[in-house]
Formats: sequence, structure tokens, C-alpha cells
Amino acid sequence: MLISIILLIASAALGIWIRHLVVGVVLSLFGGGWFREAHYDYDIAVFNAVILLFIALFYFLFAKHLIEEKKEPLLTLCFSISVIFFFTAHWLLG
Repeated sequence: MLISIILLIASAALGIWIRHLVVGVVLSLFGGGWFREAHYDYDIAVFNAVILLFIALFYFLFAKHLIEEKKEPLLTLCFSISVIFFFTAHWLLG
């Protein structure tokens, strides 16, 4: 039960983080100098794209594990929470 709650919270955090990375890739590729951080050079599209690939790999392995363990409802719930937080991150973060 505790692990399921931790996975749901992690799914919400990943949904917000994925939105930040997608916005970073788009702004890095198509302009948008206002997105650049003052002290870090992490705004390049390659860095954000690599992190997105790692997250996609994590989700794939996570889904495979949950399907093998016959926990499809938890997989559906985690995916739904990630999508909801992806689209509502703008309002949540202000």
C-alpha cells in the first residue's frame, strides 16, 4: 500500500517534470531566450531530450513490471495521474 502511494506521488512529479522538459526542448529548438537559466547550461535541447528518453525508458520498464505482476489498475492510475499533472502543471506551479 505504501509503495503504491509513493508510485502515485512519483507519477505526479514526473508529469510536471516531463512538461518542464518538453517546454525546454521546444524553446531550445525554436528560440525563446527567456527560458535560459542564469547559472546553468541545461537549457539545450539535447540534454532535455536525453532526460526525456530516460523517463520514457523508466515508464516502459515500470509498465512491463506492473503488467507482469498483474497490477494493471495501478498502471492505469499512475499513467492517468502523470497525464493530468502534465496538463495542469502550468496552473499548479503558477
